[in-house]
Amino acid sequence: MEELQKELADVRARKQASQKKWYADNKERINNKSKQYYQDNKPRLKKESLVIKQCPFCRTPVRAGSLSHHKQTQKCKELRQMREIYYTTKKDI
Repeated sequence: MEELQKELADVRARKQASQKKWYADNKERINNKSKQYYQDNKPRLKKESLVIKQCPFCRTPVRAGSLSHHKQTQKCKELRQMREIYYTTKKDI
């Protein structure tokens, strides 16, 4: 049993080392590729971020670009809790 755990640990360590080496070798290429993507798609991304979407948790209209931030706000969390309480008590009735 201990041999298997040691072998598993060795395999994981080798895999992690090879991943780190690959990332170190390709870091600049990856960064340049992502920068180029955002430069090429800047107008489309900007346009999409300004679209008004509905928060899936509290049903408040929010700009798409700030939706992930909105989900972390206290207002959204409170409204989410109120909706959960409302629907759980509604099922009981």
